[in-house]
Amino acid sequence: NELKHYDFNNAVVWCPCDSALHSSFYHYFRLNFETLGLKKLIATVYDKQGKATVFDGQRESTYMLNGNGSFDCDEVKPFLNECDFIVTNPPFSKFEEITEFCIEYNKRFILLGFVGVLYRQKTFEFLFHDKLKLGYTRNKSLDFIVPDWCVCHKENNGVHLVTLSNVFFFTNLTIDKLVQFKSKIKLSDYPFQKYDNFDAWFKYFNDII
Repeated sequence: NELKHYDFNNAVVWCPCDSALHSSFYHYFRLNFETLGLKKLIATVYDKQGKATVFDGQRESTYMLNGNGSFDCDEVKPFLNECDFIVTNPPFSKFEEITEFCIEYNKRFILLGFVGVLYRQKTFEFLFHDKLKLGYTRNKSLDFIVPDWCVCHKENNGVHLVTLSNVFFFTNLTIDKLVQFKSKIKLSDYPFQKYDNFDAWFKYFNDII
């Protein structure tokens, strides 16, 4: 539902943290390749030995990488240079790092993250300076594949899944669904605390907006 809001016509899409076998992003783009008007779809996955999968609408090729396939390694730089969009579900611990990576290389991106990243300093800076926006999908519960040794909520064909709530999409693309708040009070009427390093105020609860 999130991806239907964006125009991928004649675009090269790179999913840099995604296994072509398990990634819902890769499956969506491959299934809707012609409908979306894609030019090329690329997926790379991090592992002891990384793997890359490339689909051009006719042929899909998969091959092993020499290194681990990390999104910022030199071996995948050709994919970075070629792509128009970066669309992926990064490890949540790497969310700020990959967001900064996308911004640095001036790439259009759509990332999956959970509510906790909103409280991290770099994410707040990206949002504050309008380099990052909330997507259309917010506070959603989604299933994620986890390793076999992890405690899982359920299994599907032998695949271990865990359900996470408060999942958000993030992007630097234009969003029509902007939420605007109208304050019910004046700042001078309430003892807000002002951030030391941002022109912003901290509030403890929502019933005043």
